[in-house]
Amino acid sequence: NEGGRDIFLFTATDKIFTTFYSMPYCKWYEEETSIQVCGTEDERKQYVENFCSGDSSATCAEKIIMDGWQMNY
Repeated sequence: NEGGRDIFLFTATDKIFTTFYSMPYCKWYEEETSIQVCGTEDERKQYVENFCSGDSSATCAEKIIMDGWQMNY
């Protein structure tokens, strides 16, 4: 089993179930904490790209969705 290949992380609250750093996640987190975590859309996409590589796979589920449901990594 490998993160980003057959193990994926999601976030679940009483309000949402979604991938890390999806737009719903960013909006929910910012509403709950008043901390902007995703920045602009381009910054969010770059974050997802960067953290679905190497030792981190936390954002790979969102990257697959952004890439049209393809594992382009």
